[in-house]
Amino acid sequence: IEHSLNKLKNPEVKIKILKKGLGNLTEADVEFAKTVKAWLISFGTTISKSAQQLAEEMSLKVSHYYVIYDLIDDIRKEINKILPPDITEKKIGRAEVLKVFQKTNKETIVGARVVDGKIIQDAIARIWGSSSQEKEPELKGEGKIAQLQINKKDVSEVKLGSEFGVKLIGKVKIELGDILEIYQEIKKEKKI
Repeated sequence: IEHSLNKLKNPEVKIKILKKGLGNLTEADVEFAKTVKAWLISFGTTISKSAQQLAEEMSLKVSHYYVIYDLIDDIRKEINKILPPDITEKKIGRAEVLKVFQKTNKETIVGARVVDGKIIQDAIARIWGSSSQEKEPELKGEGKIAQLQINKKDVSEVKLGSEFGVKLIGKVKIELGDILEIYQEIKKEKKI
C-alpha cells in the first residue's frame, strides 16, 4: 500500500501515513485520527461498533477497503479535489477610457471605446495609466467588469470600435485616456 501511495507524489500535496498497524480499527484509532485531523483508512479489516459510533459522532471520515486499486483511486480523487487549479490568462480586448462618470471606494463607472478585440461581462480589466510618448504605460491595478451598457441597455459583449459604459469593481483610480486591458482567467483542474 505504501509503495502505491508513494507513486501519487505531488509537490503541492503530501500524503502522510501517521500510524499503521495490524488488526481492526479501535476507539483509540478514531481518537488519534480526530486529534491529528486525519482520514482513517483500513485495509482488509473492520471497525468495532463502538469505534464506528464514535467516528460518526466526531464526523470523522472513515473508509474501509479490500481491494488496493479502490483505495488508491479514492485517495487520487481526494488529492485531485484539493489540488489548486492551473490558471491561465486569455487576453480578450482593449478599450480606451473616454470619460469617468462616477467613482466610489469600491467601483468606478466609465465610458470607453473598444480599440482591440472585444469586451465581455465578468472579465477582468487591467488598468494601464495613460502616458506620454517618452514613458512606458504604468499598471495602476485591476478590476472586475460588473456591468456593460451600450446606449443605457445592459449587454454581455461589446465589439471592436463600439463605445460603451462599464462598471468596474475594484479600488483603482481610473482617469481619462487610461487603457483597459481585458482578460479572462481560465481555470483547469489539475489531476495526478
